[in-house]
Amino acid sequence: MYSLETLKSLNDEEVKKYFEEKPLKRVLIPKDVFSSPDYTGADIDGIAEHFTVKKLEEYFVDSSGFGSPGEPAYTIADFTAIISGLLRSNHKRQYYAAITGSGQFQVYVTLFYKE
Repeated sequence: MYSLETLKSLNDEEVKKYFEEKPLKRVLIPKDVFSSPDYTGADIDGIAEHFTVKKLEEYFVDSSGFGSPGEPAYTIADFTAIISGLLRSNHKRQYYAAITGSGQFQVYVTLFYKE
């Protein structure tokens, strides 16, 4: 039987390999967010630490294309407008995105940044 330390070390190695195979997506234009890697189930703080980025915010976004304004999840158009505004507002930051949770019709998109 493995010790807790050994299991943690093995897990850390697997997580590192997974992140290297699917790196964070740099967001240069709003549509870049929609090709972000899916890190559902990964620890957000662990993602930030591995890629040496800071978490900016997590967004709940419709992924079906059938969302409507006024629903809890941002529509794709509304989310695209948010990303566009963010990219215009601060040119010194580098933004990155990952899907950090996914369901049947919505996803959680977490934005990260580097100064």
